[in-house]
Amino acid sequence: MTEFKGSIFFAANDSANGDELWVLDDVVPISSTRKLNKSQINIYPNPANTIINIITNEKLSSVTILNQTGQTILKEQKNTIDIAHLPSGIYFIQVHLASGQTTTSRLIKE
Repeated sequence: MTEFKGSIFFAANDSANGDELWVLDDVVPISSTRKLNKSQINIYPNPANTIINIITNEKLSSVTILNQTGQTILKEQKNTIDIAHLPSGIYFIQVHLASGQTTTSRLIKE
């Protein structure tokens, strides 16, 4: 799938027609999230026991920690977060920036 000048192009294979090229014109996004370069956000330590620190090049809006089923476990608006009360396991951490950008990373709680 490729976007070019507001249209989306993608290939499809149909057993009756063979290979085809499809074009979607006038695509209007419902929502948009610009991808962040992960080097702009540093989460440490990871794995962690008691606290995690989040360093960003931009203003932090909020941090959400999710379990493996996608449930919100914790939501904070600061760069240092106490996770001592969380059971050991694998979590996902979403960092939301004031600019509207969001990135999701894996967090291991020991």
